[in-house]
Amino acid sequence: MTTPGPTTWWTHAQIHTGQAVLEDHGVATRDGIVQCVAPADQAPEGVDATIDLDGAILAPGFVDLQVNGGGGATFTETPDENCLRTIADAHREAGTTAFLATCISASRATTLACIETVASTKVVDCAGLHLEGPALDLARSGAHDPDALRALDADEIAALAAVAPRAIRVTLSVERATRAMVDALIAAGAVISFGHSEATAAEAHAGFDLGVTGVTHLFNAMSGMSAREPGLAGAALARDDVHCGIIADGVHVDATTIGVAYRAKPKGKLHLVSDAIALAGSGLTKTRLGGRRVRKIDGRCVNEDGTLAGSHARLIDGVRFCVDEVGIPLEEALRMASGYPALHNRLPLHGRIERGSRADMVVLTRALDVARVITG
Repeated sequence: MTTPGPTTWWTHAQIHTGQAVLEDHGVATRDGIVQCVAPADQAPEGVDATIDLDGAILAPGFVDLQVNGGGGATFTETPDENCLRTIADAHREAGTTAFLATCISASRATTLACIETVASTKVVDCAGLHLEGPALDLARSGAHDPDALRALDADEIAALAAVAPRAIRVTLSVERATRAMVDALIAAGAVISFGHSEATAAEAHAGFDLGVTGVTHLFNAMSGMSAREPGLAGAALARDDVHCGIIADGVHVDATTIGVAYRAKPKGKLHLVSDAIALAGSGLTKTRLGGRRVRKIDGRCVNEDGTLAGSHARLIDGVRFCVDEVGIPLEEALRMASGYPALHNRLPLHGRIERGSRADMVVLTRALDVARVITG
């Protein structure tokens, strides 16, 4: 029998549990799991260490479903364990304690290498894999290499099953979403999201009806909403059963547009993603993505033809932007960065602070600066 480890009592905090906001409460953790949440003056018996958070905000660690890179490393360019560790370190310091390593459109060999690396990784923060491509629409390829776009083959889909029990997410265009493709991906354990698509709203609705449950970076690299053609963006906003990821970095989507999406979607169906590339958390201004050079110019990450190519932001930046620029309440912005993405990609122990959940938490100042990150 394994001897239980020490119990730590994190006390005197405003706790955002994912369900409620509790003033002057504490959290007991042991062996990487939350044991209880209680008022600050009701510490459980058997506490080995007490840490007074002095009124800070204690929230679930952030869950990012779209991370291309960070700390100078890009997963698709170098799909190995050291790369994942570097990315994890760069995002953890900003409060992200679970992320999906994102493989953008690439060759079959590179895609299989990304799948195999996530399937075998010991990097705890890597909660799974996001294949963003290669089954995308050429008309909306964005920063993806057009020459890398193609259908996923049967071997690649079969290989995804090895990633379980970690999360699996696949972005494909509406145009590529055949019944056979969707059924095969669902059977492999994937959550499917539409993106990089020029589809009409009618085509998008038909695709969602196949079992596709999300859209990737809402408004970006997809057919937009107009008076007589709602496009993929409009169809996603109209459906209460569709989860929408959105990049709130002040570059990809205007604050007013984020506000419209926030009011349109039911609670729980709009979540933040960073779409971070290697520049995030690195201090660098140049990198490569999809085999092409990317530079940070005036706060924007762009490739050589000026196309937006991911972001240098991390999820804490999205939380601040939603609160300060969009006017979203803090408790909801924190859920958009933690509980809602965890719910969509079936990570039941992440994104909340309650008995039995993972003890992955972020301590924030009232100015929303990251003061401390607690993992495991």
